[in-house]
Amino acid sequence: MKQLGLLSKKLPFPVICILLLIWPALYNGYPLFYADSGTYIMSSIHVEIPIDRPLFYGFFLRVTTMQAIMWMAIVLQGLISFWIINKTILLLYPTKTHLFRAVIFLLLAILSGLPWYTAQVMPDLFIALSILSIYLIYADRSARPRTQIAYHLILFFMIGTHYSNLPIAGLLISLFALVYAKKVWYNRQGYRWKTISLLSTLFLVGFTHSLITYTQFGMFRMSRGSNLFLIAKCLETPLLKTYMRENKNNVDIPFSGCIDSIPNSACGFLWGAESPLNQLGIKRVEVNEAYGPVISDIFSQSKYRNWFIRESFSSTRKQLLFHKVGSGLVSYDDGGGCYFALKKYYENELSQFLNAKQQRFGLENNYHNHISDWVFYLSFITIGLSVFVKSIRRNYGTLILLILLGVIANAFVTASLANVYDRLQVRVVWLLTFGAILIIAHAFQLVKLKKEKP
Repeated sequence: MKQLGLLSKKLPFPVICILLLIWPALYNGYPLFYADSGTYIMSSIHVEIPIDRPLFYGFFLRVTTMQAIMWMAIVLQGLISFWIINKTILLLYPTKTHLFRAVIFLLLAILSGLPWYTAQVMPDLFIALSILSIYLIYADRSARPRTQIAYHLILFFMIGTHYSNLPIAGLLISLFALVYAKKVWYNRQGYRWKTISLLSTLFLVGFTHSLITYTQFGMFRMSRGSNLFLIAKCLETPLLKTYMRENKNNVDIPFSGCIDSIPNSACGFLWGAESPLNQLGIKRVEVNEAYGPVISDIFSQSKYRNWFIRESFSSTRKQLLFHKVGSGLVSYDDGGGCYFALKKYYENELSQFLNAKQQRFGLENNYHNHISDWVFYLSFITIGLSVFVKSIRRNYGTLILLILLGVIANAFVTASLANVYDRLQVRVVWLLTFGAILIIAHAFQLVKLKKEKP
């Protein structure tokens, strides 16, 4: 603690916190990469929407890296994370010193998965920060109009970086408004107008996605690959193959002649080399369009619709228990997307990438996975016990509710519309640890006040 205080005298407080938030990249020797990172890099170069990704994060990489310095994107991700988290801490502890806040950032850096996402060339970081931004919009009653505009603008960008963020945020805001229905209805603390402004921001994100797609491809829709992901989800159970064999309405189903060769997993179908979807000559956009009538027919029949709903809730339960960091942080060979993209467009940094620890040893089995079990369950228990303390409910009730609803909404949307996968849930689990740290700090403050009383 003393060393942190001495360091704060030599380096500005934001710099210390940003370094803590991106330490895995510093340790690695280069930003971290996932298999999808290459797609975002390519979209940043060509400024073209990938079939299954929005353009927002690609544009972010284009502006920040200037097609030359990948580190700049990571530093800016650290800055965005710092700004939102620091605003949240200041809202709850307005009189606390830099040292107090730096300790919270240090604990997040050590105990949570946050830095592993801040240091990664991926947009997964932004859904958890979106949840905190929604909290700031609701809870920061003293915010000036320009601050509220800043909250909404940064939320607009973060929600737009991944297609899943839009339904997650929409579900979260809807559930929160339902819990606080009276406040929303009577506009107490401005909740009605804040809810309307949040939903309007989400509408603008969807409209912008659709407008960009229309401008580039003549299709006014958010995504050109949403049907493929939903079909891939139906392969996680025998639902799709059962439907294909029965096909009572004689719908034209892609790959119906090779049912047995279709992988039984979403990832296998979407990305596997043996999947019929990835064979030479297959155009994904056309297959995506062909699956539209198939999905409509599946959901028009109660048998398959109920099957899908049951599987969604079962998958959500499984997704909620994932809390280990590192999935996908492996080394990538010359055929990998991120390797190819860096080799072609960031040749000056290729040696840094090749000499990084991730590329030499892999970082899937990192130290955090050895502590994640007890951090996850202790955080959950701490938050659970806090509901019995009146002062914590009063000061942290809104934040804790949004965190819990956000974690559940993320699990439900990703498990229902994509697949059960650890990295999809770990990206928001650090919010539980953050909430627990704030609650413990408040508990220490209560004990200190009690001791000071005569």
